[in-house]
Amino acid sequence: MKITHIPPEEIVVLRYHGHSLEHLKRMVSTKVGSGEVLSLNWAEGIVFHYTTVEPATPDLMTEFLAGKEYWKEVYFAPMDPYVEILKIGGIEIPILDVSDMPGLRDVAAWLKEKGGKRI
Repeated sequence: MKITHIPPEEIVVLRYHGHSLEHLKRMVSTKVGSGEVLSLNWAEGIVFHYTTVEPATPDLMTEFLAGKEYWKEVYFAPMDPYVEILKIGGIEIPILDVSDMPGLRDVAAWLKEKGGKRI
């Protein structure tokens, strides 16, 4: 059996929103409180959540297979040091340390560079 790993060559971030950690906590608690399931990631001193654009059209699928991934939006905040659980009232949200995942680590470094700017 042959297994081939082909990581994306490019991640296109359509919108990004930098917040304080407290603001991000409120946003996450609202989403989780309304039943949304989400995960948080951490690397480079940044905690973040992203949503992707599914390759649901032939053009997007062609780009996806060529290594281009689209992220609809990213919400992020500075958080250093890393903690495994973000406590928001009675809710506990696990945070994955993605420091050893080059693509996600690169995105975190890019977000850190952007700071609190919103696009």
